[in-house]
Amino acid sequence: MSGLYAGLAFGGIGGFFAEWWGWRYGFQVFGLFGILYSVVLLFFLKDRKEDDTDNTTDNQVVKEQGITFSGSVKALFSERSFIILLFFFCAYGIVNWLVYGWLPTFLKDHFHLSVGQAGISATGYMQIGSLAGVVAGVFLPINGRRRTTADVYMW
Repeated sequence: MSGLYAGLAFGGIGGFFAEWWGWRYGFQVFGLFGILYSVVLLFFLKDRKEDDTDNTTDNQVVKEQGITFSGSVKALFSERSFIILLFFFCAYGIVNWLVYGWLPTFLKDHFHLSVGQAGISATGYMQIGSLAGVVAGVFLPINGRRRTTADVYMW
């Protein structure tokens, strides 16, 4: 989550790239960074090997029956929590689209800001605060105890 928010927070810098060097420069620089990052991940991310002694019932059922697309969709939509999350993130996506797609142009036109200033003003403050909240949340206690690595991964 912190990587997502870091990308969103620093994404406002794209307005300055567009203003100084043109809009293509940002795609080239960040695209190159993404390619280099994927090469690093290719060497360091490995699938965990399955333990042959794992005899849980769920794993046996999945291995015997296999996983189908329709079965996965049924399982997802039978969960109330999935439907709530789906609704929430659809609403969240609409609001994000308004902020990222419309607010910089509005600020540029109505307050006569440069493209870079409008991009940072529209998105930077909100996302930097979100990034700080996600990072700080890792260090906050849960029910009076410190977070463990498992808590952070589940979070």
